[in-house]
Amino acid sequence: MYKRQILLTGGTVVFLLTLIRAARTLLLPLWGISLGLNAAEIGAIVGLAAGLDMLMFPLAGLIMDQLGRRPAGMSCLGLLSVGLVLLSFTTTPLTFAFAACVAGLGNGLGSGINMTLGTDFAPVQHRGHFLGIWRLIGDAGSFAGPTLISLITAGVGLSSSILSAAAFGFFGLLVMARFVPETLKKQTLRNASKDLS
Repeated sequence: MYKRQILLTGGTVVFLLTLIRAARTLLLPLWGISLGLNAAEIGAIVGLAAGLDMLMFPLAGLIMDQLGRRPAGMSCLGLLSVGLVLLSFTTTPLTFAFAACVAGLGNGLGSGINMTLGTDFAPVQHRGHFLGIWRLIGDAGSFAGPTLISLITAGVGLSSSILSAAAFGFFGLLVMARFVPETLKKQTLRNASKDLS
């Protein structure tokens, strides 16, 4: 029962997070093209956002280990979604770069969150089976992101598809805030620190 509930709630968050991550990878260059930017300009902006993304890796680990998995995941989903909303309103290279960087910061803050949560939630007796399903859910989100965004773009336009991706992110944030329990055991960490000292 516990495993089913966690796969339903935590799995939904993982699915939506990987979905908007994959969607962001597709949407940034497409929006840059729609603004009339050339390949070099888009590449520079995407590269800047990727650099900020990587700079967040140590901070992401610190947040997960000190504050908890939920703050890290919620920060990731929130900033990613805000960045996408901002992206849909950008009209210049500068504002495009700013929105891309906000999304990059958010993505970086969630570095490793999917498998960390999966490892935390996995029952000891069925760890491999649980993590396999968990990984499958994440991979499904990665596959669904570009496919869904392409369908929305074809139907109602690129700007609407960006806002739709942001809406998925905000929904994931809501699910995590309401239904996903914190898995960081602070007491255990304190005891481990005492043992080491």
